[in-house]
Amino acid sequence: MFRQAYQVGFFSVLSAVGGHPFQNWQMEPLTGFWTRTLKDSSKTSSLTPFGEFCHTTNISCPADPTKTLGIKSPFLVFILKTTELFSFEVQILDDKKVRRWLKWSTIHKEKKVNHFRANLPFQGDGWRRLVFDLQNITNTSFGSSYMETLPIQINANCWIRRVYFTDREYSEDEIPNDFKLPLPQRA
Repeated sequence: MFRQAYQVGFFSVLSAVGGHPFQNWQMEPLTGFWTRTLKDSSKTSSLTPFGEFCHTTNISCPADPTKTLGIKSPFLVFILKTTELFSFEVQILDDKKVRRWLKWSTIHKEKKVNHFRANLPFQGDGWRRLVFDLQNITNTSFGSSYMETLPIQINANCWIRRVYFTDREYSEDEIPNDFKLPLPQRA
């Protein structure tokens, strides 16, 4: 999907700002719903999936399951607020041409890896900017090198400001304002 796109710097795949945030995403609100909100302490737009079960209310990109993202930038960044039940999954292709799954969940308490899947713990709640080094995670989990991201799936329950990829880790001063964690407004 994005394999031929210029991917240096900041490459956004989901943003709460703009007219069509789910343009490339498939929504699966089997037992829940998706909405755009502007009522949190951050005073900023966010996309909000809520569901009774986090695994039955999700979004995935690309929308067409026969396609892949083709993103080669190794840093995946989320600006989001999570709740006690949250998970997301990324499928990657490594240098051995093997498709592998990386899944982060608040349910997992310790890292568990088999040949194709790494289940990784995810803790905490509240607004934050999370940076995942897919190259390092692929290497330590599978002993291989990250090549590209295929699909992403984000499950309820969270508030999402933006999901993007970067070609390297950037300092806070280098990050454009739209890609930073918004601070709460003072009254």
